[in-house]
Amino acid sequence: MLYEIKNIDLLKNTDWSKVDKIAAHLFTKIKEGKYEEHVTHEAAYSADIYSIKNNGSVIANYNLTDGKPWLAWCGHFLETMLPWSKNVKDHFLKNNLNFVNFSYFEHDSYVKPHIDGKKDSEKNAGHCNINFIVACEDTNAHTWVKDGDTMLSYNSTPNTAWLLDTTKTHAIENNGLRKIFQIKFHDSFDTIKTFIENNPDILNKSVDN
Repeated sequence: MLYEIKNIDLLKNTDWSKVDKIAAHLFTKIKEGKYEEHVTHEAAYSADIYSIKNNGSVIANYNLTDGKPWLAWCGHFLETMLPWSKNVKDHFLKNNLNFVNFSYFEHDSYVKPHIDGKKDSEKNAGHCNINFIVACEDTNAHTWVKDGDTMLSYNSTPNTAWLLDTTKTHAIENNGLRKIFQIKFHDSFDTIKTFIENNPDILNKSVDN
């Protein structure tokens, strides 16, 4: 349900300031209502999806916070800013993983307890995420996940990465600006955990395909 990923030099050594600059620009435009003509609502995710031409897409969720947007940017442009992303993605696909996307998140409030939603076409798939903490103002911020009577949690410590089973109820306790990079899969938590254990350098150094 929760697993810390130790070997993550590819993520630690990424210049996130460049990614953050573009993301901040897109997020500001959305908050200002600049892309309303490009938005569609996805009920399965309880979110609005903004298609921003060559810049990719931004997902905005207001239902899981106190009304402030929980924003995520994904798409090809983001991947071009991560020189290692193509090899990593190709390696996932070569190993028959149901890789969904890379995304860059920002929010400055808590996130309510929830289980990640899926479209009807995705219902039979697993669902888990790798979350890398880029930055977090709140030193007490943490994510918890619960299954029955078992609850686990991890702190939002920058330069750490965790695999989270998002088919279980989870939430983020946070009171400050928090930024993460996420890798989403439609595979079970156990499938991705086993893959990482068998490929410990997948996020640590360039891989050969």
